[in-house]
Amino acid sequence: MLEQVALGFSITLPYSPSARFNIEFKLNRTPMRRQHQAMLDAFAQARILFPAAVHVPAGNYLQPGDVGLQLYDSKIATNPSQCQAIVSIAERVPGSVPFIIFGP
Repeated sequence: MLEQVALGFSITLPYSPSARFNIEFKLNRTPMRRQHQAMLDAFAQARILFPAAVHVPAGNYLQPGDVGLQLYDSKIATNPSQCQAIVSIAERVPGSVPFIIFGP
């Protein structure tokens, strides 16, 4: 967390050492709004919430070792859905749409 803030004032603002100013910091919500808009534009919600059989890989899941990946956290190897997410991301073609993962 930052402990210092630098402020600049216009040269036309009258200044005196005894002057006091009320300064208010506001959260810029634009980046979060753009992320939400990107999600709405890129994905059909029904596909995410209620995927059809064509959206879900069938049968055997690939493991990270199958595609030459070495896991930093070995506990992930015991979780098939996490392994599949890692493999799916690693196999993406550069320039593909973003891959978004929700969870801890």
